[in-house]
Amino acid sequence: MSEELTDIIVGSGVAAHAFLWTYARNLQNNNLDLPRRIVWIKSPVLPTCSLTSTSIVSKAGLQRNTSPFGDQLIDSYELFNNHFKDFDSVEVAAQTHLLHGDPEQFNKRYSDAPSTCLIVQSKHFLKELEEEFLQVYTPSFMSSASETGADVFEVQYFEKKAYLAQSPQFYKQMAIASGLERVFINGPVFRAEQSFTTRHMTEFTGWDFEISLVESHHDVMDMEEQMIISAFEQLKKDIPELEVSIPTAPFPRIPIKEVKEKLKAAGIQSGEEHDLSPEEERGICKLVKEETGSDFVFITDYHISKRPFYHMRHEDNPELTKSADLLYKGLEITTLAQREHRPEILKAQAIEKKMDLDELSDYMNFFRYGCPPHGGGGIGPSRLIMRLLELDSVKEATFLPRDVNRLTP
Repeated sequence: MSEELTDIIVGSGVAAHAFLWTYARNLQNNNLDLPRRIVWIKSPVLPTCSLTSTSIVSKAGLQRNTSPFGDQLIDSYELFNNHFKDFDSVEVAAQTHLLHGDPEQFNKRYSDAPSTCLIVQSKHFLKELEEEFLQVYTPSFMSSASETGADVFEVQYFEKKAYLAQSPQFYKQMAIASGLERVFINGPVFRAEQSFTTRHMTEFTGWDFEISLVESHHDVMDMEEQMIISAFEQLKKDIPELEVSIPTAPFPRIPIKEVKEKLKAAGIQSGEEHDLSPEEERGICKLVKEETGSDFVFITDYHISKRPFYHMRHEDNPELTKSADLLYKGLEITTLAQREHRPEILKAQAIEKKMDLDELSDYMNFFRYGCPPHGGGGIGPSRLIMRLLELDSVKEATFLPRDVNRLTP
């Protein structure tokens, strides 16, 4: 076969290094009949090009280097400099921008698995949960919606209706009421949202955790901070080629009312009084980064109109909840709160939210015989990895994404 390889498909991180290592070994063994693979090498490797995970780079005149290669991972920049003649003449032949994810990319996951994303998720962040918490396994079929009933998939369950779980929230609280002190769940979450964005999917994996004996939502924030910092430290140690900035505690914590004031002063318009738009999320993260250097920020004390009935409220201001969202590089990755564990107050808040008490009867029974003060949160790992690896869409950080239009493969 000719020593000319016309198409090279590029990628990043662990996936790129694994491909380049295999490629180098084939060069050594004089075997250039390689399968086409999708790898993604980010700048500064190709400083003059803007590439995505499906960009195709054409290069003629590949020069084989007969120097032996060791079994270690090879730095991609060195490899390209050593094995491609006229490196600066690399030409972008075709490029696909993944604003909402390239359909062909997701149809052919057998040739384009996001291995970097999967390795980072399973080996680092989940490890922190597994070491600190007891994992419990919960069903996806529910007899009642766990939130307000909106954005829920309703399914026929033999002779009655059931719902696909929006979150395992009720089951986490059941575990706390039963005497388990720290629990986490790694499982599917379903949202019937007509959302066509880079940050939403109709089904995704959620990491949910709950801890007992908390004094406020700040205890939950403290816990998540330490989990994230430990995970980033281990990630940096295990995958040094990944450009990871290790955060430091405490992360900035800003009440949403104060956030709105900061955004207004910066000239960023607000479309809603008690919530943040994507533009506002990006704006406050930029301001916090400039002021503190932190990529993370907790937005706290959301109005009751924007939080479910089971969030505890401030005693001195019952219009506000003891809750927070964690933003990372302009994107919400966690919602957390202290839960309401007093049954009479919980019932009153459910009635206020127009929830069906009959459907909630099993849930309300969790608290009838006493339940410790507790709180927890839900982490969107795909969003976290999306921002960590600077991907264009949350779907790129997902092995088999599901959205409004996608049910295959």
